[in-house]
Amino acid sequence: MLKSDGLGVRGTTREIGFERAQLGAVTATSKLVGRQPSETSPLGGCAGGPMDAVRWSNGLTLFFQDGDFRGWRQDGPGPTTATGLAVGASYATAAGQTSFAAAGVQGSLSPTGTITALRAGNTCRS
Repeated sequence: MLKSDGLGVRGTTREIGFERAQLGAVTATSKLVGRQPSETSPLGGCAGGPMDAVRWSNGLTLFFQDGDFRGWRQDGPGPTTATGLAVGASYATAAGQTSFAAAGVQGSLSPTGTITALRAGNTCRS
């Protein structure tokens, strides 16, 4: 489950919170997703300095800075928030709005109001 302060395990109180060490966060997320990451990339030019991006084939990317989990982005079908926000779902906004924020999660929208990406914490374009 996507959360404003990390990732959660639906139906439990278990979570992978921001600030968790990279190895532990990647291992736990791989168990949640059911597969290993498909890509790990160093990223320069990010706010606050370089980051590492770890991406899974379902569109989930975790961002790490100085070895700690700092943020996530979901840009494909996959996990949702507790309130049901999900990539591919509709989100009602004012006409022409291309982004939104709800309960600490930011999102990007298509011109028709479909969610194209969700993110929280510190992220960087990968």
